[in-house]
Amino acid sequence: MNPEQSSDLTAMNEDEFVKAVNHALDHGYGPHPKGNLTMSINESFEVPPKVVKLASKRAAFPLSLMHANDYIAKRIVLIGDAAHAVHPLAGQGVNLGFGDAFTLSRIIGEGVAVGTDIGEVRNGQMLCTVSSPFGCKGQEPVVSQG
Repeated sequence: MNPEQSSDLTAMNEDEFVKAVNHALDHGYGPHPKGNLTMSINESFEVPPKVVKLASKRAAFPLSLMHANDYIAKRIVLIGDAAHAVHPLAGQGVNLGFGDAFTLSRIIGEGVAVGTDIGEVRNGQMLCTVSSPFGCKGQEPVVSQG
């Protein structure tokens, strides 16, 4: 969401905001099945349940993203939160870290399999992970063979 949309949602009164939340939860996902279970004789179960009131005051937080200028140097590789930090509310930090660990383990395994020095990186190329949101700066590292 861009800052303008965030400001619009923050400026809404509670009723408008509840309506916007319900619209977001129930918009564009196709028909929802009605459950056979009933909450009472007169009420059927709805998926998703409707929001009727806010439980607390609303707040807006700018999401941040930081990453190291260099992920790799001679005999050093940064992965996970050491390489890049994503705001916890974005919910992707651990996934990026797992992707980094997977890629680095594959690169190390390939280097060990052919007997290269796994600590050497030709031309100081950047570590390019499959999960990197920043794109690649250069090629995937190539371990030197000498």
